[in-house]
Amino acid sequence: MVADRDPLGMGHLDPQRIPRARERPMCADREACVRPSGAVGGHLDCSLALRIGATAFGERLPERPVHLSEFLQGPIMKLHTTLLSLGVLASASFAGGSDVRINEVDADQTSTDDAEFIELFKAGGGSLDDHFVVLYNGNSTGDAEYATYDLDTQSIPADGFFVIGPSTGTVPNTDYSPSNFSDTNEVQNGADAVALWFDTTGTLADSDFFGTTPDAPPAGAVLVDAIVYGTSDSEDTTLVGNLTPGGTQIDENSNSNKDTESSSRVPDGGAAFDTTVWAQQLPTPGATNGGAVSPYTDLGCALAGVSGDPVHSGTGTLDGGTAGSLELTNAAPGAIAALLVSLANTPTPFKGGTLKTVPVVLNISLVTSGSGDISLPFTFPTGASGLQFYTQFGIQDAAAVKNIALSNALGALAP
Repeated sequence: MVADRDPLGMGHLDPQRIPRARERPMCADREACVRPSGAVGGHLDCSLALRIGATAFGERLPERPVHLSEFLQGPIMKLHTTLLSLGVLASASFAGGSDVRINEVDADQTSTDDAEFIELFKAGGGSLDDHFVVLYNGNSTGDAEYATYDLDTQSIPADGFFVIGPSTGTVPNTDYSPSNFSDTNEVQNGADAVALWFDTTGTLADSDFFGTTPDAPPAGAVLVDAIVYGTSDSEDTTLVGNLTPGGTQIDENSNSNKDTESSSRVPDGGAAFDTTVWAQQLPTPGATNGGAVSPYTDLGCALAGVSGDPVHSGTGTLDGGTAGSLELTNAAPGAIAALLVSLANTPTPFKGGTLKTVPVVLNISLVTSGSGDISLPFTFPTGASGLQFYTQFGIQDAAAVKNIALSNALGALAP
């Protein structure tokens, strides 16, 4: 039994013709790979291998079975590196060439705002050369910039936290007080935005951002991360669309405690532009926001089938050399499915739902077990720290809107 190489009819989603391997499940007992079997506990548990017969970047990929782990280590890592070097990945995914994240923002305090701060996070720390934090005014024409902080020569300490705040000492653990960061009322209350940009040219200055708008940054600036926020303000859909497309505006006053709480990523770090991880809680500048650290982020967008929403999850830490797995449950039993992998998160209408893994760089054809499950074990490659990728399953399902059900999408970020 051989699954359709393009069971979901996805050819039209590759307008840029980014090379995509053609695969099918292969192992010593091929039928066990593609046929539900009670002998494996209702899961597709055999080690996944791929038959690859495609050309990527002028190099013929091997005509032999290779395990998922080897594929992660080889072609997809090469694709990731090449796209970054060309600037293609940055423009497609808004992800930039940086794994620094905006981790916490406190814009409003009781009476005079004198303890405002912006916290960045990167596991293990690192240089902030060529990074700029830019604040946008949601009440101005085009949501124009009103403050920019050039982070050249600054570094995130080894604990991973970097706090930008006033020079008055009102914010504990402040690492950097830019000369243009006012002691009071510096960060507007909303609806406004904080964005982190990376200069791919190494030539930009803060003045290049003055008066610019999110949809027209200086040439060479790539968006790394952003938060659009308010304090019970109406959503600024233009800001959201330009900075966190597919996301929502974060409300610092969601608990009616805007004067005493900040907006924090929980857990620290995670996927860029993910608006589902923000929580309102007591400020923790220069310290963890709490929560169990997971490399996976649920990005939603499931499309129901016969059993309701198919559920996609991941296990493991994504540390180099460690074991993990990609899981699918609650899908149609004995159904042809495809695991779709991308290096970008581009919400795209598909079969009555939303596919986030566009452009697709890896399409693995599979079949669910008799209980509607798939389990794909892997060993994560070494040397892949900072690799960010996205996965989502499509499943043939007659009960779905257009005969295709979709799992939720997952964002994954290797620490």
